Amino acid sequence: MRLSYYSILIRILICNLCICQEVIINELISSNFSVFMDRDAEYSDWIEMTNVSNDTFDLTGFWLSDDFSEPQRWSIPELKIAPGEYEVIFCSGKDYRDRGFFWETIIDENSNWKYADNNSGLDIPENWREMSATLNWPSGPSGFGYGDDDDQTIIDPTTGLAIRKLFYIETPEDIAAMVLHVDYDDGFIAYINGIEIARDNVCCEYPPLSQLAIGNHEAQIYQGGFPSEFPVDDWQYIINDGYNIIAIQVHNVTENSSDMTIRPFLSIAHYEPDSSYEISSFLLDELGSQSWGHYHTNFKLDGDGEEIILSDPNGIGIDSRQFDEIPTDISFGRTLDDIEVWAYFDIPTPLEPNGDESFLGITETPVIFPGGGFFIGDTEIQIEWTAENSNIFYTIDGTIPTQSDELFNSFIVQGTTTARFRAFKEGYLPSKTVTHTYFDESAINSLPVISIVTDPEHFFDDETGIYVLGNEATDWFPFWGANWWSDCPHSNMRAYGCDNWERPIHIEFFEPNGSLGFGLDAGVRIHGHWMRGLPQKCLAVIARGQYGSDKIEHQIFPNIPLNEFKSILIRQSGNDWSSTMIRDGIGAVMARKIDLDYQEHRQAIVYINGEYWGIHNVREKINEHYISDHHNVDLDNLDLVENSYGTWANYGSTDNWFELIDFLSSSDLSIDSNYQALQDWVDIQEWINYLVIELYAANNDWIGGNYKRWYNNDGKWRFILNDLDAGFNQYPEEYNPPDENIFDNESLSGSGPDQIGGFIEYHSMMTNPDFRRKFINTFADLFNTLFEPNNFSSIVDSLKEVIEPEMPAHINRWANTCPYCPANWIGDGINSMDEWYEELDRLYEYTTVRNQEGWHHILGEFDLDGFVYITLDANSSQGEIKINSINLPDYPWTGKYFQGNSITVTAIPHSGYEFLNWRINGITVIEENPFVVPLDGFDSMWDAEFSLEVFFQEDSTAGPASPLVINEINYNSADDHDSEDWIELFNLSDSTVNISSWTIRDEDWSHFFEIPSGEVIDAGKYIIICKDSSLFRQIYPETENLIGDMGFGLSGSGDEVRVYNGQGNLIDSVRYSDNPPWPNGPDGNGSSLELINPSLDNSIAASWSNSAGYGTPGYVNDSYITIKFHEDDYIPDETHLGASYPNPFNTSINIPLYLNKTRNVK
Repeated sequence: MRLSYYSILIRILICNLCICQEVIINELISSNFSVFMDRDAEYSDWIEMTNVSNDTFDLTGFWLSDDFSEPQRWSIPELKIAPGEYEVIFCSGKDYRDRGFFWETIIDENSNWKYADNNSGLDIPENWREMSATLNWPSGPSGFGYGDDDDQTIIDPTTGLAIRKLFYIETPEDIAAMVLHVDYDDGFIAYINGIEIARDNVCCEYPPLSQLAIGNHEAQIYQGGFPSEFPVDDWQYIINDGYNIIAIQVHNVTENSSDMTIRPFLSIAHYEPDSSYEISSFLLDELGSQSWGHYHTNFKLDGDGEEIILSDPNGIGIDSRQFDEIPTDISFGRTLDDIEVWAYFDIPTPLEPNGDESFLGITETPVIFPGGGFFIGDTEIQIEWTAENSNIFYTIDGTIPTQSDELFNSFIVQGTTTARFRAFKEGYLPSKTVTHTYFDESAINSLPVISIVTDPEHFFDDETGIYVLGNEATDWFPFWGANWWSDCPHSNMRAYGCDNWERPIHIEFFEPNGSLGFGLDAGVRIHGHWMRGLPQKCLAVIARGQYGSDKIEHQIFPNIPLNEFKSILIRQSGNDWSSTMIRDGIGAVMARKIDLDYQEHRQAIVYINGEYWGIHNVREKINEHYISDHHNVDLDNLDLVENSYGTWANYGSTDNWFELIDFLSSSDLSIDSNYQALQDWVDIQEWINYLVIELYAANNDWIGGNYKRWYNNDGKWRFILNDLDAGFNQYPEEYNPPDENIFDNESLSGSGPDQIGGFIEYHSMMTNPDFRRKFINTFADLFNTLFEPNNFSSIVDSLKEVIEPEMPAHINRWANTCPYCPANWIGDGINSMDEWYEELDRLYEYTTVRNQEGWHHILGEFDLDGFVYITLDANSSQGEIKINSINLPDYPWTGKYFQGNSITVTAIPHSGYEFLNWRINGITVIEENPFVVPLDGFDSMWDAEFSLEVFFQEDSTAGPASPLVINEINYNSADDHDSEDWIELFNLSDSTVNISSWTIRDEDWSHFFEIPSGEVIDAGKYIIICKDSSLFRQIYPETENLIGDMGFGLSGSGDEVRVYNGQGNLIDSVRYSDNPPWPNGPDGNGSSLELINPSLDNSIAASWSNSAGYGTPGYVNDSYITIKFHEDDYIPDETHLGASYPNPFNTSINIPLYLNKTRNVK
């Protein structure tokens, strides 16, 4: 790296400074996971400075930087450090230039409240939670209750208690945050001004005081613990200027419980300090933490190592330190004995002197051979390399090795084994832990294999394990209070202030061929809501820099071109766990074929600490990274909103969404201008696609949950299909028979679980005739295609066949493990293959019945007149037809639509042709394109018929037909020579062709790649368009004229490659297959698919051949044959056959046909 003179000078000045300055950098953490929390309750990296002089030192206007070439990167706001004192500045990138919030507890212990219990005989009106209530209740100091000697106001034993108190807020605008802390036994719900702000361990909306708590919850303060914290979200919309009312109802777990407690504390945060602010003595550790009052820089520290520089106001260096990679939660700082010596500390000491014990460095990571994988018979594991004077210790039980474990030289692996290795060296911190999983070769499967290795305490310990009940769980499903609820007895964990426990793991992902896709240290959490109660759970795997890599690097899902993920889900199929294990994936396969965001899906086998854990579904995790990865959205402009016990911002804000809801509530969408404004705000067709699939599937876990949508400032609201595991007749048929009316859905009526305010976004849009027409037509489009029983059944078959060989082992692992699961909902798992096949039959039955009945549901819902069977025809060599939302690949095509609901057909001419006209029933000529067909006037015919044929003609204004042809296709590389998919175009002409803004598509219309501006193909030359340019160059380093990355792959079982020019005209297309008469060498056997001569018709299989080697991208095909055409290049006077070749022939022969004009040949 070349450094500027200024940068070199800075380095010299800093590196030669004596330790004689007054303020020095004393300690730093570059990978903080659990040491010293910042004001956002996050563990940001930090640096610590100390004043070693005898005078207070003013650092105001000084600079901090992590780049020697840019020392004046972040200026320090007002800051003075007294002699011998310390100051921490967080390096978070948040650029906080204030000292944080200043907390005040405005309702403390001993505050007076009014109270009444359900045995008191006092009047408890319905509006007791609101300011307007007039009550004659007694008053007393908090806390309230009986038993345990922890209450100020003692009441008689009861099942329920109500308390309320007035409080005054003079200027709500001056408040920065609000938080409620509650110590309680056993459950409670809190309200401000009648609006719920927090709850724990109590069900239902506005339950009576006689309602029992869901489970046990013991008060904490009297045991030396702390009250639970509940941030008050959206307080600015709840608090009034002046007087407000807080009301809390408390519930006991049984009618004869021995104790009850409620001790509430309400605190507010101010932007400016005031000596009058006091924090409750019970909350000092939480709200009085010094970490609330620290600045944040505009840069982060690099966990892999960099430098930190302190400079004076002129940018002259005062102190600096370069550092290498530092392990998580380890600090790097000056030793107490000699401040010129830096060392590592396993116990960081922010704001205090550095510790007595320090370490010279970090032991280098050993290399173990072989790494994890699949092996035949017994395999010896050995040391390939380790640091000098170090010893390696290992474990095979998932624990992190210590020097008390087995000393490692080598050992023999027998059967599935998880081994962890760690090197130790005197005076040094231990090395990183190396983890490998060794499988017997018999474990190789047609499915990917995932190994998760972790200390058993992280998963299975009663106190700390996230996979077990623990000691506080109820004894009924889904076991509120269990460890997998992270001590939060409510599935809405985010709303009620509960942490989701995260534990460290090592995860390895092996492809079906046994190769390692990825292996890394990561974090894991239990994911989901009620399905946490199942014995097999859903895991969220998160890559974080604190563990090692901050991303998972592998193309986990072959159907999408992403090879980096921040997090993934490893799901047990949710509600469908006890049925088929494939409903989770049906929605994903459907959504691939239409314009809709969705979670990609792949089935896999999981092992935990070497123990077989059965089939799981690997899914993308929907978060801000998902949106960024798929749509390249600026996260600063992103709102990701979901429904889960209310409407929440998963990322960003709900403001724009609620503005949309307000608009829908107050606007007449039958007025064109209002509907146009909506179309500028919402992606209407995607919204309709989303609705149609959810309603067709009869999803029982929607829209109260699993309703996710996103928006960015430059686009429209879009919708994400996720979790259809409770759809497609998953519940017993008495709850959801397949013939149930599509529109008898609680969500549409606004009465679904956790649904607030109805489904205004559906009902308001239905008042617009254009929206209603598109909605009806999209249902018909999909009933004719995606929902057609044969098509739906093929999706079921494709998912069933992948896991069918593995199902006996999965059943053996999980059969009869859920006797406590609700029998009328989930049942006791899948207990036999016969039971599994029966559940699959219900899926097949569902699509048949749904298709038969669904047409009539739509007919009745929208009061339509009957059906029309429409036949569309086109000369597919000249163009194609789009009907409503679908492009038709084959002709003639017949579909069923609704009388009285117009359809839209669009003619799409191929290159060299233009639209001429439509012909209705072979008679009436229509010259409109697109053409809106009214579908009325059928004289009360219930099942009318209607035909429409499109005609194209040669484009007289166009130049000569494009000379570009698809010349070579690589759609399924050999495993040992994987360049990913690519296509080759060849320029047959004698002139350069500009292909700027041309597009490449496959059979899936949502897949497309636009060729960048400025790209051309010279005469007689080739150009390659590839899926992954990096992998391509590894295999074909000599190939030039490469464009990528294409962004999607081609199907190994057959696909269509299409090339369109910048005007959207089809230039060339090839529909190939891996079945005869097409060559099969390209289907994973090493060959590419080569056109034997660019002049031949590339739409027929006989024109193609296997390549001799691994393909010839950018060069003449090695299967090329010379074809001698008619000596005179002329248009014949009459149609005739040419000479056949080759002659004699083996399996195929070419017979040239010369035409005197363009025509169809049969």
